[in-house]
Amino acid sequence: MVHAVDCHPVVNVEIASLGHIYPDNGGCLPYAGPSQDIALQMIQEKYQGTFNFSMRYVFDRKIKSCNELADNAVDLASNWWFKTRNRNSIPALIFPGIPEHPRTPGHVLITELDKYKADRWIVVTTHRDSIDNQNVIRNKTLSPTFVSVGHYNDGSYFDFYKAIVTTYAWRSVFILIDDATRVTYFASVGSIAASSLAEIPGQEVTVRHLQRPTAPLLQKALREFRSISRVLLFFGRAEGVRLLLINAFLLNMTDGEYVYITVENFLNAPLFGHLDWNYGDGDDEIARKAFPSLLVIRPVDYNDTLPQTSRLNATDISRRALVDYNLTLSVGNLPMPNVIASYLSVEIFAQVLNASLSLYGPASLRDGSHLTRMFINNTFKTDVGSIEIDGHGQRTVDLILSYYDVQKQTFTPFVHMSTKSAETRIMRDIIWTQGKPWPPPNRPACGYNGDSWNCGTKSSIGTFQITCQETSQFKGDSIRVEIAAVGHIYPDNSGCLPYTGPPQDIALEMIQRKYEGVFNFSVQYLFDRKIKSCNELGDNAVNLLAPWLFKPRNDKTVRALVFPSCTDPETFSLNQLASEHNLLMITSINNQNVIRDKKLSPTFISVSHYSDGGYFDFYRTIVTTFKWLSVFVLIDDSTVSQYYFIVSRIVVQSLSAILNQTVTVRHIEKPQSIQYQEALREFQSVSRVMLFFGRAEHARSLLVYITTENFVYPLFYGTIDWRYGDENDKIARDAFESLLVIRPVDFNENSPPGGAMDPAELSRRAL
Repeated sequence: MVHAVDCHPVVNVEIASLGHIYPDNGGCLPYAGPSQDIALQMIQEKYQGTFNFSMRYVFDRKIKSCNELADNAVDLASNWWFKTRNRNSIPALIFPGIPEHPRTPGHVLITELDKYKADRWIVVTTHRDSIDNQNVIRNKTLSPTFVSVGHYNDGSYFDFYKAIVTTYAWRSVFILIDDATRVTYFASVGSIAASSLAEIPGQEVTVRHLQRPTAPLLQKALREFRSISRVLLFFGRAEGVRLLLINAFLLNMTDGEYVYITVENFLNAPLFGHLDWNYGDGDDEIARKAFPSLLVIRPVDYNDTLPQTSRLNATDISRRALVDYNLTLSVGNLPMPNVIASYLSVEIFAQVLNASLSLYGPASLRDGSHLTRMFINNTFKTDVGSIEIDGHGQRTVDLILSYYDVQKQTFTPFVHMSTKSAETRIMRDIIWTQGKPWPPPNRPACGYNGDSWNCGTKSSIGTFQITCQETSQFKGDSIRVEIAAVGHIYPDNSGCLPYTGPPQDIALEMIQRKYEGVFNFSVQYLFDRKIKSCNELGDNAVNLLAPWLFKPRNDKTVRALVFPSCTDPETFSLNQLASEHNLLMITSINNQNVIRDKKLSPTFISVSHYSDGGYFDFYRTIVTTFKWLSVFVLIDDSTVSQYYFIVSRIVVQSLSAILNQTVTVRHIEKPQSIQYQEALREFQSVSRVMLFFGRAEHARSLLVYITTENFVYPLFYGTIDWRYGDENDKIARDAFESLLVIRPVDFNENSPPGGAMDPAELSRRAL
């Protein structure tokens, strides 16, 4: 970085550092102040003759906590702005890392400082950024002068937790948050993890809070965890993690079947505790045996230790903390990432000022938005190494997942996530505890409680059926089974009875023959000729089902409900009705939030040939694999198939959760060329990847897109091909080279001739 030329007079710069002076958090002034003072001294020497820097600490002795500071942040800042600052100086505001709550200092300041002409200054923070705050920080229209150099941001945790559970197919997760700790970081990240996982279709997330981490309370939580999951995310201090593992060992829950994941933002910092099994007490041996069941999430940060060349000397920091803030801070207990982030906030701010003065002159120094843009997408060489600021003004620090290496007696990274691209990679194979295979399954073969019907056997359903048949023959009369098939008879959707009825009739004849003498099956189709669409069926499904459900019958009759893929059963509570009557409900609908919640739908089974969760994960994988950070989603509202609306909603939700991902969603009401042209013009201006959701012939006229094809039913979905025998065939043929198609892998697309599902027989029965 070159210095500004000498023709300019010395520029006065006043930095206000907002904070509180009581050491209840690693981001308070007694922790951040010493490193900022050292940085101020360094930049004064480095830019002598060009800039004259001064630092003013803005605090109130009556404010004794982060929460109180949040409530008074604007008053403190406005007092400095209007009363005490030097009007001839370049103003800047720096505030250190502070736990988030709805009115965190950063959140308040960046949303309210516009009252004080905030476009004329720049706000530099060392704090981490909560999900709520990120929506403010990353929105440069709302906060054009805000930059964060904190050594991590919560958005990366949001992506990383989601990536971990999807990578290892852990569909049920138990979250335990220790409310006793005064470090609000744990509750914040725990909430982020819960929100992140809840976005995954079909993901079961159970959240519990501890009033305090005692053995009885931990054992109670562990017993509940054992009954519903095998993956536990713990958010609390290190000693709480150790006590959790000790009690898990005592309950025989560290045998390789269970996974415990915690998060550690600072190594051995006093506010976070010492994450180790060796505490020198009577529980060390148990803790040592239990620790291999633990995984740890950490930010990748070179700042855990200081380079020898750095001006930021740990001994000097401790001395200044004692002299200036009356804080006894041993060298070994320094929260180095926060300390260094405070130093960096001052150092790189000076670098930006110097560059702006050199390139754009003195007037540019009073343009906070301009200075902020000089931070963005830039890499800075600093006294402690290089740091990178992303396109939203946030420092990028990657995350790693580590396992406990028994031989090395330390945690070893094996999963890495790039914060910038949100890409996750496996770094190495893991040696899991007690030689068990990695990863442990989401659900053990015998079920969470060991009560699964197929526990201990590898027999197939076919074998079970034969056994059932042989046993039933000794019981006299065959068992009567009544199946109710709810639907409507107008062919507006591939899930209506004219489509689903013929294969169900063929299946009924087959099972009657196969289980003759064991079961006596019958199917009753429940419909009303007045009901002409899926939506009308949704409004009347319960009324259709009620007469069949409540008609007198033999108590020994087995009942089941079959519901086609016409509309969502949750909208008219069929799943709850089936649950109340202990009625098996089999459907080809795929609402994973309903299907996978066995408390809400304990008798609900889906045989759908595709999974909403699969689309959620696959689209996410596609855009991250090919690094498509801007995606244009075009939805054809004219199609009669609800499938496109459902999948497009899932995809938008999936992509919107990716860090730094830009998703533009547009709808077309009619498949007309003019609407396509308008959409393509906008698409061209914002992206190069289009996701199209609509019929095949409508997609055919687009040039660059990704489309989704589900069923081979031209009536509802069209046939994806360039050959339509019209004047556009040649254009379409060339354009199809830009088309990618997503399809489910399903062997049932082509049934063998003469088989049970012979196409000719299906057509005959439909007629």
